[in-house]
Amino acid sequence: MQKKYNEAFSTHTSQLDWEKIYLLPFKKTLDTKLREFQYQILNRILYTNKNLFKCKKVDCPLRDFYEKELETIEHLFFHCTKVCFFGMI
Repeated sequence: MQKKYNEAFSTHTSQLDWEKIYLLPFKKTLDTKLREFQYQILNRILYTNKNLFKCKKVDCPLRDFYEKELETIEHLFFHCTKVCFFGMI
């Protein structure tokens, strides 16, 4: 799990600080649902259309909003302009 995120988000000048990442939900919220949500993201078990398509639960692995790009965790939380808007509220 860490390897995949390190490949996607680390550079030759910076690495992800996993100790801080794992402690973040315990420092920021008491809500168990939010902690569970982060656990799912970190362990790559948050279901996206890409995962659901592999399990034959949806007809298409593309994202629901436009159906132009694969719906992955990285896309949803770092590249999707629709979801990024909610982070600014």
